[in-house]
Amino acid sequence: MAVPTSAAPLAADDAFWADADRHLIRYSGAGAFTREIIDRAAGSFLFTQDGRQILDERARHLGGILRQGLERIAGRHEVVGDIRGRGLLTGVELVTDRQSKGSSDELGALVTRRCLELGLHMNIVQLPGMGGVFRIAPPLTATEDELALGLAILDQALGDAMERLIEG
Repeated sequence: MAVPTSAAPLAADDAFWADADRHLIRYSGAGAFTREIIDRAAGSFLFTQDGRQILDERARHLGGILRQGLERIAGRHEVVGDIRGRGLLTGVELVTDRQSKGSSDELGALVTRRCLELGLHMNIVQLPGMGGVFRIAPPLTATEDELALGLAILDQALGDAMERLIEG
């Protein structure tokens, strides 16, 4: 779905928008936008420079925490081939090895399944040959503790999935 022409970006990662009717529109990461109605006062605040600055700073701060956590995970798991994105909208690519960057659909499916078992829903790209690419887009309302928990679950799921592949 296209972004409404009346919408304006609100966050550093451009994943959040506000439209003229004071709705918060969030990019769901699945190729669609969803509307979340917020009260008029909050909606008005979002259109001010101060509101935009606060949301930008929050996206940048939480995005930095997310990025650092993912980089630590990449240091422990050779199958993390790439981390890319901006703010809270991040992609993580799982590979067979970092040199060839070969995609691993099987590993992506195992990690996705294990994350769900541990309580974390991961959004994996569902295109042939891209089954090892995760889109991570936590909300601006996420706390640092929630990000830490999500990162810990992803770390454990990667380790468990690799053990399962090796045992095979």
